[in-house]
Amino acid sequence: MNFPLIIEARKEIEKYFDKLCLKYEGKDTRQILIDYFSLKHKLISCKKRSILKANHLEKKVESIGIREVFDDIQKKILEGTDLNPHLSTRILKPNNHDFILNEWKLHHLHLTNEKINSSDYFVKRGDYLLFIHVQDFRIYLIDIIPHADKLVFAKKEFIRIIKRNWNDLHNQFLFGGGNMQLLNDLSELEIAKYRKQKFGLLMVTQVDDETYMPGSGSTTSGHSLEAMRNFNAFCRRLYDIQNILNNSEEQIKKNITKQKGIKLKSLNFTVKLENGIFRIYENYSKSYIA
Repeated sequence: MNFPLIIEARKEIEKYFDKLCLKYEGKDTRQILIDYFSLKHKLISCKKRSILKANHLEKKVESIGIREVFDDIQKKILEGTDLNPHLSTRILKPNNHDFILNEWKLHHLHLTNEKINSSDYFVKRGDYLLFIHVQDFRIYLIDIIPHADKLVFAKKEFIRIIKRNWNDLHNQFLFGGGNMQLLNDLSELEIAKYRKQKFGLLMVTQVDDETYMPGSGSTTSGHSLEAMRNFNAFCRRLYDIQNILNNSEEQIKKNITKQKGIKLKSLNFTVKLENGIFRIYENYSKSYIA
């Protein structure tokens, strides 16, 4: 991993990590990129989304007495406000893996707006967690569970709620049509145990008489397989772009002359990370190439 553009991408990720006060010293380029795509997998992008809410949820909100923060979460979703302060502070740790996200595609939000210090980015640990499924243009609000529940991250009831409320999402969560029966149907206690021990599993889950695999699962290192696929695809794409640039310098110079009215003897390419998107930039002409 020593071709020029990948090194430039690493520099941009280091700048991003510096803003988040993340440690990366001593890590090679491959590991830094994996850390970036792993973090990106765990975060929720800021964009306006619609809300789909499980039928039982409003009654639960009233019985627990968390109306204010619950409505505030909904407002943030609709307005596209940053939800990430409600995630666990541990998401910023590269070696902390979110197995319920990797395997069931469920984020969990801390239902509080309180902070230890007013300047903190994250809210403090909440007594209740809101479990959600995030898609590009909508968020499904699934259930609220006490944080102290020992099986909070292993409840098959999340899947049952999805089945009762949203047939389309339920079908997306099914594995192979849902008809395959597992030889070893893990209990919630076993799922919680394995996730606590940080086993890397491709978790096919049986709930009642159907099988599910909402997420891609985890590698043996604990990283999301989806994040690793995105990392590999990024490296392949950047390598292809590097080859195209190397073989097209004269044509790129002509294009720059035509567009900017300047002639360049040589080109100098870098990578810029802006709003979560990597772009190719030519320094001498101050032009985006891709």
